[in-house]
Amino acid sequence: MKTKILLTFCMVALSWAISAQTTIVGRWEVADDSGQSKLQFNNDQTLLMTDGDEQLLFTYEANYNSTPIKVFLTLIENEEVKMYGILEFISENQVRFCLDMTGSGYPDNFEPVETVQSVIMNRMQ
Repeated sequence: MKTKILLTFCMVALSWAISAQTTIVGRWEVADDSGQSKLQFNNDQTLLMTDGDEQLLFTYEANYNSTPIKVFLTLIENEEVKMYGILEFISENQVRFCLDMTGSGYPDNFEPVETVQSVIMNRMQ
């Protein structure tokens, strides 16, 4: 009985640790563009993308059940503008994010090409 309770506790603790790492909610900055390009993923499924003085507001959907995590963006001021991205955690505070700017579908991998941007982002404290 004690073993079963201990095993259940360990499974719950492991599940909590994994889910804590895989949430994209929070403030992120592009690693090689510190202080300029920022993304703020909010609990209400909105994303504020800031690049210098320019700001864009999106809604987002994140599919944490896929590997890598799939992120679908829709520009709020023009819902016809859609972007598809993939994301993977490198650590709790660092992710690799790849975004297809054409709206034609999710990138196949994290390799940048002409219409696909791939960046490393750090969680801001």
